[in-house]
Amino acid sequence: MSSLNDSHCTEKLMALAHQAYRGGDLDYSIQLLQQLISCEKDHVEALGLLGIIELQRQNYQSASRLLLRAAELKPEDADIHCNYGNAMQMTAQWDEALSAYERAIAHASDIAGYHINYAITLEKTGQIERAIAAYDA
Repeated sequence: MSSLNDSHCTEKLMALAHQAYRGGDLDYSIQLLQQLISCEKDHVEALGLLGIIELQRQNYQSASRLLLRAAELKPEDADIHCNYGNAMQMTAQWDEALSAYERAIAHASDIAGYHINYAITLEKTGQIERAIAAYDA
């Protein structure tokens, strides 16, 4: 029965963290997410949201570490790959950013934002022809 209670507690913490995040209370959201991760270190949703917050706070090293871990745990999640690509782009790790965007596109080719981020990164690396093709995709 404790696993049901643990699951309910985890869901409640995650819901509160999302609510705090949407309300702009990043500090409280971080506190809740860290509490959740301390109990369940591989909680993909918590790692992902904490990574997004770290991106917003321009803590790119922390963001990339969290998002990479989330992507390793849930490799089919295109959003996580895209967010990881964003962190890599912000630290000028172009090859890693491009790879992350390629993985995002492979899992959800219908999301225009993934193609745009990919094209922007190609453009920043001087790969203009590939960037144009990516914009057209």
